[in-house]
Amino acid sequence: MADHIHWATFLICTFVSFVCDCKPLDRYKFPVNTTVSCPRNQTEWNERSSAINCTQGNGFLCLPNEELTELLEFCYFDHRILIEKGTCMYLRNRDSFLDDYDCRNFVDGCPNTTYRINEIYKYESCLSIGNGCFLADPTCVSTTATYSISENSSTTTSEDTTQKTNYERNNLVWIATLLGAITLICIPVVMCFLKIKGTLHLTPADASTKLETNQAADEIKLIVSDEENDITEKSWYSRNQKHT
Repeated sequence: MADHIHWATFLICTFVSFVCDCKPLDRYKFPVNTTVSCPRNQTEWNERSSAINCTQGNGFLCLPNEELTELLEFCYFDHRILIEKGTCMYLRNRDSFLDDYDCRNFVDGCPNTTYRINEIYKYESCLSIGNGCFLADPTCVSTTATYSISENSSTTTSEDTTQKTNYERNNLVWIATLLGAITLICIPVVMCFLKIKGTLHLTPADASTKLETNQAADEIKLIVSDEENDITEKSWYSRNQKHT
């Protein structure tokens, strides 16, 4: 019976380790496995504790490593210590002790009250890591996101500038065309208006003077025409006399 229990426990642990992608590490003073994610509630915490054979005196913990590149699960002798608010925890390399990380500048999720280390699953930001930093740390977010933002921003700015230039150029063409059309239409209209206005605004005296001027001009043209005719007749007469 004991053998069956032993084999069942072995198979369960093997299956759980396979699912959790756990890998043993040798640099610590006690058995430590890597894991993809830490338990998210008390039930999962207890399940993982049983899976790696933790006990009441050597309780289960799941924390980041010192480099903040991996999550670690292990059995730890002081698994119920109180942690001050504004603090996350990680496992040190050199002596396999716990150490604290000030999280008061986190965007959100930093513990705002004192808590026990075995309840760290309540504070997801203390267990969310990537690129060697806590993801809730503004410096971590800016390191991973600023490049992308600035790159997109420069691309967007370039596209916006090009579109704006084309838009302004098109506007200038339309404005120039419109002004040219208005000018061509307005010049004849203005000339006609000025001509009509000048005729309508003649006083009787101006009209009489203009009429007399026109008559005098006609008389001068008539006199000049008569003189030209006389000169032509005299020239013709003189020519005939010579021939005679």
